[in-house]
Amino acid sequence: MRIIGGRFKGKKIKLPKGVRNVRPTADRVKEAIFNRIEHRFWSRGGLLNCSVLDLFAGSGALGIEALSRGAQKVVFVDSSPRQLKAIEDNVAVLGADGRAAFLCLDLLKGRHVWGRLCKEGPFDIIFADPPYRKRLTNFVLEHVVGLGLLKEGGLLIIEEERFKGTEPVRKSTSHPGLFELEPRVYGRTVIRMWEKRQE
Repeated sequence: MRIIGGRFKGKKIKLPKGVRNVRPTADRVKEAIFNRIEHRFWSRGGLLNCSVLDLFAGSGALGIEALSRGAQKVVFVDSSPRQLKAIEDNVAVLGADGRAAFLCLDLLKGRHVWGRLCKEGPFDIIFADPPYRKRLTNFVLEHVVGLGLLKEGGLLIIEEERFKGTEPVRKSTSHPGLFELEPRVYGRTVIRMWEKRQE
């Protein structure tokens, strides 16, 4: 797995041996995500000086890509100490550890765990790649909105599974202040993106 853009383009991201249930975001999906981010953030210099939160970080591919493209700070969150250590090692090899923080948290345990993220935020960009089969999109939305983790004008990007015979929902009506942009489908992966703005 490689970084596809920015200062560290072409550098490898290593995964620890024997780790299961890690689903790195495919290169074409990463490219599509960051093209959309940089288009929307063009007027403010792309990802330069942005603060980023990478939830359910897994391989850390999205957060590391953000560091490569100039993010000022990336907070990686994962429930696996081993996986988080691998992300930390990869970031250190790139020499970007001064712009990163690492939190070992099981976000599925509820709001009191999420509360620890308030000290790090709010954020310009939040990535979330929760376990596919658990259907956690609304769970993530409720916590991000309820705790005010996203800045005005910020983007929340959630990777979820497309179930056979269903289409991604276009609008999010139950989360005031978050407006869903056009979802994108890549095989069995759906990328959903919300922008925080005034009604």
